[in-house]
Amino acid sequence: MGKTACVVVFIAFGVTLVIPNQGAAQIPTEFTNLKLLPEDISRSRLVGIMRNFASALGTNCGYCHVGEDPATLVDFDFASDEKETKRVARIMYEMVAAINDDHLEKTGREDRIEVTCTTCHHGYNKPADLQTELLVAREESGFDGLKVKYDELREAYFGRAIFDFGQGTLTGLAGQLARQEHFRDAVSVLELNLEFFPESQSIWWELGQTLEAAGDSEEAVSAYRRGIAADPESGFTQFFQDRIDALGG
Repeated sequence: MGKTACVVVFIAFGVTLVIPNQGAAQIPTEFTNLKLLPEDISRSRLVGIMRNFASALGTNCGYCHVGEDPATLVDFDFASDEKETKRVARIMYEMVAAINDDHLEKTGREDRIEVTCTTCHHGYNKPADLQTELLVAREESGFDGLKVKYDELREAYFGRAIFDFGQGTLTGLAGQLARQEHFRDAVSVLELNLEFFPESQSIWWELGQTLEAAGDSEEAVSAYRRGIAADPESGFTQFFQDRIDALGG
């Protein structure tokens, strides 16, 4: 599938971003500085592709194009390559084409699913995972910053396919922090996780293990007891009891 065919794939996902009528009037009928798209591409097809880019990244025209008001598009310089995001978008466009044309074909599978911008972005302007976002926030503002970031992302994106808000994300993040001996923050992350999954034995186990590693045997025993209480009939209960016994609890 060549780049022109790749355009069709993007359009097939449907137009979900609506450009106001006054904005549509500002879109040129002839295009310059097209480096990847066909020079004779129709206005409707190009606008459809741009809409799909914006929808996939959860952005608008102003994310890549130079202009003051993305709602009206008045005085937008669509041909300008000034913005770094536009230059990167071209590279990403070529990457998607290469994946679909070359790499997926090499798998030999006939039922392969072609990649689009949405495959990675899911409506977010940068395809970062939740752990990465939270680690960056922690580096900037400590656990408090991490908590604020988590609450913001959960409020904005919970229920969408952008971030994984399942219990494994925070548990994995806590494990990473514990391995770096950031025990206090690891414990705080696990306690945050328990706010949403209070009956999860796996989280109580990780909390106990982290508290043990931090040298807090008393609190570790308490966590293990809470883990047993969460599901006394579970086959995992004996593991909790073994640790309690080992710690003299």
